[in-house]
Amino acid sequence: MLNRYDECVAVGTDQELRRDPTRRQLRRETVALLAEKHEQFADPLDLLKGMHRSNVGPAILRGTGHGDIHGRNIQVSLSGDEVTHCAVFDYEKFHKENFLAWDFIKLECETAVRLLDRLGDPDHRGQFTQQCLTFWRHVAQRTAAFDRGAKVSVSQTESLPGPEWTRLANGIVQLRRLAYEHLGQNRGRIDDWLDEYELLTAWYGCRAGLYDNYAPRWTVAALVGAGVAARRLMRRLPADVELSHRRRFVAASQLARSDDTDQRTQSEQLLADLSRDYPHILEIQEERTLVLIRLGEFEKAEQLLNSVAEKYDMTSAETPARWGSLWKRRAYASKSVDQYALEQSLKWYQRATEYEPANFYPRINVATLLLILGRPLDSQKQAAITLEQLNASKAQDHWWLATTAEATVLKGDDIATALEWYRRAVANRDCQPADRNTMRRQLELLRSHLPERTREQLTDATLNDVFIITPQEST
Repeated sequence: MLNRYDECVAVGTDQELRRDPTRRQLRRETVALLAEKHEQFADPLDLLKGMHRSNVGPAILRGTGHGDIHGRNIQVSLSGDEVTHCAVFDYEKFHKENFLAWDFIKLECETAVRLLDRLGDPDHRGQFTQQCLTFWRHVAQRTAAFDRGAKVSVSQTESLPGPEWTRLANGIVQLRRLAYEHLGQNRGRIDDWLDEYELLTAWYGCRAGLYDNYAPRWTVAALVGAGVAARRLMRRLPADVELSHRRRFVAASQLARSDDTDQRTQSEQLLADLSRDYPHILEIQEERTLVLIRLGEFEKAEQLLNSVAEKYDMTSAETPARWGSLWKRRAYASKSVDQYALEQSLKWYQRATEYEPANFYPRINVATLLLILGRPLDSQKQAAITLEQLNASKAQDHWWLATTAEATVLKGDDIATALEWYRRAVANRDCQPADRNTMRRQLELLRSHLPERTREQLTDATLNDVFIITPQEST
């Protein structure tokens, strides 16, 4: 088991992050940008701290090792594309009880972060972060395949942006094959070496991100690699151990989507508690804001969003979309519709589409608000773009179906098809009563702004039939 682990990682790294506001913000924003990728990425430091609290983790092999292998400590002689001689320098950290995987991981990370910086999007950190996630997932998929003796082609893994990315990935995978030869033989379980490797990858990525010589983009690349390793390791650790915010977050989110005020209030309290335990997770603040908006506590929601603005220079589209939702609810909170609030809502949803142009959720709201504000041609244009994005999307959950229906209504040329999309959304097994009611309220909001021939096809009786309103619900 790990003996230096407790002090060096679970405590030391966290304390150093607290003293380094720039690195702390990079960690916050990297986690925020990848919040929707929770099946692929987890905050590596949260994993390490959870393992520390629960005293779980794989065995780690120790032995004689260099302790500081990276490209600047290796000199090679090249003949064409072939390496003919190799010399290793700097044995200051050479020791008989070093972690044997450490040299492989350090060489891997120090090489990758520098080259990813050169290959990735030079202008947009959000796009660069997503590219790093794609790269590390590609490497992880190929690693898991050869670990199990499976044959996997590059085409079966996460698609990389170009040949230079593939060349880098091939080098990292080859390095991991060497690690497997030295760490994976004669182990008790087939996953033992990989558990060890991914734990130390998560550890090293956290530590490397604090190095003084690391540029911000290197820190991001290291954190993403560490987070991919953390998420994959998390699946093989005991299910009853809290290793991230996700389990409690999902439970609170389910309550948040209820139509019951008491359950929403309970959700808000759970999220408030969770935000104290995980103050760096923006996803929690965004979900809590949504609950406050649904509870009608607009001032609290605005205060929370303002606190987010003070901490983050960069977020995903979710944060501006929350502002859009807040202003939209405010617009309809009184008897007369607040036009200024509608304009503010449109502005924030438009900003969300700039953050993530391919995200159909904010764009459908842009289309809806344009119609309400008397710009039907602009609304139809945005609805058409939304339908193109929906068709390109792999996800087809109930919100995908409902958004397809709404965009079809906004285009105005096939209401019968739109109603069929709504029926499919309502029939989806994941569609909750609160979701169904939200879909109907949005359609009723649109109805009064549609042409008369369209309104005639969206009578109350038709909506009752589509959204399955029972006699008990109508009373």
